[in-house]
Amino acid sequence: MSRDALDLSSSCFVFASAGSGKTKILVDRYIKSLLFGTRPCEILCLTFTNAAAFEMESRIIEILEKLCLDEENFCKIYLRDSLGIINMNQEIIKQAKDLFFIFQDELHDIKIMTIHSFCQNILLKFPFEAGIEADCEVIDENESKNLMKLAKNTAFELLNETDRDALRILSRLISSQTLEELVNKVLSSPARYIDFFKEHDDLDQYEGHLKHTFKLSAPIELSEDQVALILCTFKDVSLNKLEEIFLTKTGAIRKRLPSECADIARIVHANDINRKKRLLIRKTIAFLRIVKIIFNTYQDLKRQNNVIDFDDILYMTHQLLTKSNAKEFAVSKICNAIKCIMIDEAQDLSSIQWELISIFSEDILTGHHDDKTIFVVGDIKQSIYRFQGANYNSLLEFYRMCGEALNDRLKTVYLNISYRSLPAILDAVDTVFQNFELVQYQRHIPHRQDPNGIVKFIELTGKDNQENAEQITEYIKGLGAEDSDILILTRSRNDLSDNLLAALAWSGIRVAPPDRILFLQSQLIMDVLALVEFCIGFKEMETLNKYSLYCILKSSYIYKVSLGDHELYSIFNSGDILDYIKTKYAEHWEVMQKTLLCYNSNNLIAFFYYILSSIVRKQSEDDGVIIASFMEQCMKFSQQKSSNIRDFIKYIRQTDAKINIQNTKRDGISVSTIHGAKGLEAPVVCLLAFPLSADKAKTKMICNRDLFLLKPAQSDSFDEVQQILEIEYDEEKEELLRLLYVAMTRARDELHIIGQADAGFYPYAIR
Repeated sequence: MSRDALDLSSSCFVFASAGSGKTKILVDRYIKSLLFGTRPCEILCLTFTNAAAFEMESRIIEILEKLCLDEENFCKIYLRDSLGIINMNQEIIKQAKDLFFIFQDELHDIKIMTIHSFCQNILLKFPFEAGIEADCEVIDENESKNLMKLAKNTAFELLNETDRDALRILSRLISSQTLEELVNKVLSSPARYIDFFKEHDDLDQYEGHLKHTFKLSAPIELSEDQVALILCTFKDVSLNKLEEIFLTKTGAIRKRLPSECADIARIVHANDINRKKRLLIRKTIAFLRIVKIIFNTYQDLKRQNNVIDFDDILYMTHQLLTKSNAKEFAVSKICNAIKCIMIDEAQDLSSIQWELISIFSEDILTGHHDDKTIFVVGDIKQSIYRFQGANYNSLLEFYRMCGEALNDRLKTVYLNISYRSLPAILDAVDTVFQNFELVQYQRHIPHRQDPNGIVKFIELTGKDNQENAEQITEYIKGLGAEDSDILILTRSRNDLSDNLLAALAWSGIRVAPPDRILFLQSQLIMDVLALVEFCIGFKEMETLNKYSLYCILKSSYIYKVSLGDHELYSIFNSGDILDYIKTKYAEHWEVMQKTLLCYNSNNLIAFFYYILSSIVRKQSEDDGVIIASFMEQCMKFSQQKSSNIRDFIKYIRQTDAKINIQNTKRDGISVSTIHGAKGLEAPVVCLLAFPLSADKAKTKMICNRDLFLLKPAQSDSFDEVQQILEIEYDEEKEELLRLLYVAMTRARDELHIIGQADAGFYPYAIR
């Protein structure tokens, strides 16, 4: 079946289980396409992340280099075993050897990139048609979050009377703290909500849609006879509080009512349901008006600053290719330049991304170009980015559309041979998931036949997270594995994982730094900021920042010999602290004096370049990445905002930007969230427990492209909204299952599941 994936005459969808070699088969198809005459610039290879694009290109170059050198007859072996070319001659071998030079010659035109990068290139080619101003810049995630915060803080000054009414409605229905939490939730991950607003810009129209969806009707009036019957039957009754008489606290009709009041009870019940519907619709629309004004303010701020964000790139490209005057010309230029589209990690793409891919594939799907193909690789079982808008149903819809358009020129391949995990681990995975319905699940076939794989369940017995962390630490120490071979996975950062990190460090176990950290989590950056804040206090405020000085003298990044607590105690209890340092610690004072002299220049870039190149002592390969990221932030800030050092320090503390540390050696035990471990593997995986049931209390709202609803209180719920919520809970549970699948399949040799004995999937995994 894998040979079908390398049939260049057909388009192909490859549904590949974890560890089944999907990246290899994509690389092989890419190289085979080059071998049979497709130029590198004619292949559009879309990846999910920049890191994946870098890895893909690196693997292609590595194989092309080996083909070129042809050591130990590599060329013939690769063509035969990997590309399936049996009858080869000297001409095809020569072509294979020359591929490296062809690829290098067109390196600047290589299209191995994320869909965001490809769309950005399209916008650069059609800026006027896309409505982009000259010198427009793309802001990164950190800058976008800062601009969104500014939009939130200023939006309420811009409310019109309708919006003020909405705010007054919300203030009566929910607390200010709850409103703040809901708004922050939307703004922290805006992609899904932006998608909704693109479809439902007119909130009055959306309100009508909700009324129609919930079959909202006008209140039913009681007849005079019915009112008389109520007053006669029930003493001291208030006609405004009939629900207390006829309905239970859950809103159901009471069972013990006079038979002659049955019709009245049904009317009261119907009116109560309609009241709940009106309340939910009113609250939802009011909230959407507030969120929309924040989003609109954010858009205005971007226009004022002549910037766009990552989401804009996709939507502006979609607008260009579907609604602009240049759409036919732009689409034809794109399609004419592409002979083959290859898509990696297809399960992680969003609806808007699939719409764009459908446009890029127009030539292929029309069937007018038999020489053009599409090649899609993904695994629905590993779709775990729903919170970012990933929609595997869009993948399945595109698959169906390709099947209808291409018929027998589309092949489907399922890869379920695992080259990663030992049989014991795969048996545990299959045992777990045969008890759940997971889309496209197939049992795994192990390639490695070593019978010594280990799957264990370890029950936590501690009274609290600290004791549990200590138990886990002792267990890990007893595994007998190298630290760098162990990967600890947790669903999210929580008290247990934080306690575990502390327990590991206390036990002297090395923990590898994470692949992504915040500036303010880096000790190097914290020590640099302390040094700068010491300079600011000393030179500008004429005060001694004792805390900053303490951090500087204690820093191993600034001094080869840092001072200990006893020495620091003596310094800070002396009469004149600086004079004491000058006299007793001349080398330490010299560093501080040089930094103070450089600070006088007040040149932002020159100042930090001096500190990071001449003062800071790198202690690992990761430190070089952190320094480069910090200098990049420094240069961006200087070019776009200010060259004032104090302004920059304030910006860094407010932004707390992320640093991606990739392609460096991880020395020690790795601790990661499951999302962060996507694409990783380890000989030994320790999986911390997480429940497989949806946390209903955490669900505060429902949002997709077609629907937005605030979740009602339990007492204000009704059947239709409860059905919608149950669908949401089911989808959340499905994603938890997919998250579990990703976690379990990271293990090569040993899988240790650590948690409570009553957790849903653990008994299946070890029986």
